[in-house]
Amino acid sequence: QINLGATGTGTDTVKILNNRILQASTNSGGIGILPIGNAYVIIKGNLIKHNRYGITLNGGSNINAVIGYNVIDSNNIQNDPNLGGSGIAFYGGSATSHQNTIVSGNIIRGNLWGITILNRSKPNLGNIANSDTADDGKNWFIDNTNTYTPDIDLYNNTPEDIDAQNNYWGTDDINTI
Repeated sequence: QINLGATGTGTDTVKILNNRILQASTNSGGIGILPIGNAYVIIKGNLIKHNRYGITLNGGSNINAVIGYNVIDSNNIQNDPNLGGSGIAFYGGSATSHQNTIVSGNIIRGNLWGITILNRSKPNLGNIANSDTADDGKNWFIDNTNTYTPDIDLYNNTPEDIDAQNNYWGTDDINTI
């Protein structure tokens, strides 16, 4: 498990690259970011599997992150969707202080929840309407489910619109998506 608070200012960036973060105990998650100050984070190329949750980011505009090309798989070992089980969870923020997080190219499968978004978080899960290609989606959501909310790849419990374009949702049927 990796837990981080503040990660420096301005030019300092924490890079969590090419790790295998595997089950430690039923109460441990994969990667947790809860900064006191600013957090600049790149999470890429990791296998995050069989933890209580995959990745959690908690905060507002002080979080500047890129989450890309990870396999976030079967983070469901506590097996209680009220206490965890998200592949990626976003918490915090306010009406004027959203997280600056881009999520692209990940495989998110077998978790109790695919991605959960709470409070006023507003991650970018895919936007093909702008010229920036770093945020073009390309995430794969497969078999994320729990007994309370079956087949739940994306749970947006915020008043915010979330960009989630150009992703694969386990089917090509637009009505199912």
